[in-house]
Amino acid sequence: MPTTSTKTPSLLLLILSLTTACAHPYIEPTEGPRAKIRFVSLKPPGPGDVFVHALADEHCKADTLLIAALSGPAPKHHRQRLGMPLGGDYAEQDTTETVIRADQPYAFDFYWWAAGLAVGMRSCNVTTAFRPIDGHLYEAAFTLGRSTCAVDVVEIIQ
Repeated sequence: MPTTSTKTPSLLLLILSLTTACAHPYIEPTEGPRAKIRFVSLKPPGPGDVFVHALADEHCKADTLLIAALSGPAPKHHRQRLGMPLGGDYAEQDTTETVIRADQPYAFDFYWWAAGLAVGMRSCNVTTAFRPIDGHLYEAAFTLGRSTCAVDVVEIIQ
């Protein structure tokens, strides 16, 4: 039979602070070929934050840069809107838009975790890479199911 602990809220706050503090904040490029991307969490309502990280490459997660924390109570969420089209239906807490380098491989991950009496400790991580084209717009949507998670990247065409 599972046991419960009164330390769960403290543990949750510790994990939340470590997860948001360990990654350095992402800095948007201001020169060279650039594209814009909207990151969206389509996670159903419930516990947990969805963290979006830029990666040095798709095989190395040692150097992560925090882009944003979506869909949850993270105190330092880094969410922003750049006025990209076709994003008005998403809640502010579930989306962020940012500028990325283009004309070279771009790797990122979505990482979700939740802890609590109702869910125990669960997590899901998806790493994705693609080659954005200079001046183009993209959307990366994270979905979470009962035992899987996925990311779909599409180009936004107006």
